[in-house]
Amino acid sequence: MEFSIYENPAFGIRIKYPSNWTKSEGEMGTVVIFLSEFEDIKDTYRENLNITFQNLSAQPITLHEYSLMILNQLKLAITKFKIVEQISNSTLANNPANKLIFTYIQGKWKLKSMQIWTIKNTLAYLITYVAEIKKFKKFMEIAKEMIDSFEIFTIY
Repeated sequence: MEFSIYENPAFGIRIKYPSNWTKSEGEMGTVVIFLSEFEDIKDTYRENLNITFQNLSAQPITLHEYSLMILNQLKLAITKFKIVEQISNSTLANNPANKLIFTYIQGKWKLKSMQIWTIKNTLAYLITYVAEIKKFKKFMEIAKEMIDSFEIFTIY
């Protein structure tokens, strides 16, 4: 699989993404979202990976506090939210990070998602990979390669 490089100097980030995926900036509160191609005419969901960014300088918090906030938001906002795995000793862009894998329902789709986040200085970076439950493993290697390539190169 061929990869392209996405770089956003305004947010100080860089990441590899599959060249055949669609890149869209500023959609639904994201910095960027990468959408897979439809696999065939029966495919109705585009697996995706998105990056969001949050400036915490007005109220700095620890990674643990941010993790609790994320978890509470997910429980309130998502239908049939169920935690599959919670990892508190991960890394993202060479920074301490937390990771959460969970399932939920969105409209007609049964989805599985992995989120990983870190805080560098007072900036929070959150990457979310979303796939249909039955395709989660299939696209996981691509998502992992993307996440492993993520870099933070500018700190405000």
